Amino acid sequence: NGNANLSPELEDSCRYWVVASVTTPELEKSELYIADVIEASCHLAGIKLEKLCKGMIDAFNENVKSKASLYFSYFTSLIQMMDCVLEAHKHFRLEEWLEYAEKMADKNHELKRHYIEGGRYLLTVWAEEATIRLNDYAARLWGGLLRDYYFHRWEIWYNGKMQDKDDNTISNEVHKFENAWVADSELSRSPVPKDIVKACRDLVNFADSIDLSNWDWPDLKKNKK
Repeated sequence: NGNANLSPELEDSCRYWVVASVTTPELEKSELYIADVIEASCHLAGIKLEKLCKGMIDAFNENVKSKASLYFSYFTSLIQMMDCVLEAHKHFRLEEWLEYAEKMADKNHELKRHYIEGGRYLLTVWAEEATIRLNDYAARLWGGLLRDYYFHRWEIWYNGKMQDKDDNTISNEVHKFENAWVADSELSRSPVPKDIVKACRDLVNFADSIDLSNWDWPDLKKNKK
């Protein structure tokens, strides 16, 4: 199921940690606990996110666009929720990374532009040529990156598939977006949860509520006979 796979034991530990403060409320006073809850909830949600991605790929391979459309609607909601939760993390945010790059340039505007572009470059494409196999080598589950970069890559791929574009065309469109984002992009705004732990639990509950096995997809050709 992809990189977000967890052993049953580790998954159980993540789930326990997300709800631990229900019986031990004083945990929520700890910044370390808050950081752990954010990471644990996003890792759990990430497992479902990868299953949705795989489901979309399989649906297009089976030529069942209605199935892919349902999966993409779940994917959109889940990745946006994850991004909002990650915005509450002290360090897993694209904004902080870009601020560091800006501070390094001091008052040199040209250097500032160069450092910020380099910062986006290091977190994403790593190379301008699509043939370089290190693409995505430094991928990170960070607030800002999910909503402004990874979501839009999948959106371009999804829209291309829905329009029956060939894989080379879609790949070129994705790489065009990647390079444009690295070269010059503004970080969009995102809400931050007031109650971080509740938002983490809501995220896990929403991810768990997505039951892909609950849907049947009738064979339309058989129904027409």
